Amino acid sequence: MIFFTRNVNPTHFEYFQDFMKAAYLALAELNNLTFVNNSEAGAADYCCWLGLARERFRVIRNGVDLSGLRRIDPTSLRAWLHLPRAG
Repeated sequence: MIFFTRNVNPTHFEYFQDFMKAAYLALAELNNLTFVNNSEAGAADYCCWLGLARERFRVIRNGVDLSGLRRIDPTSLRAWLHLPRAG
């Protein structure tokens, strides 16, 4: 199982509730659970907050691979969108 977290731990945000730490720790007891965060800093912050070894978290950074995209000529785009020529 994979449990995704984002940013830093919830204590840094207004939505934080006291039950959250207990819920995360209950999840951490599952041997087949891997925590994933989108940054090294976020993973480290969760580990510190929960008292978990850093090895419990993997990091998958946010991003989009744009290498397969090409720039479209604005005239072609306008035609594809059925927009009139710019005045």
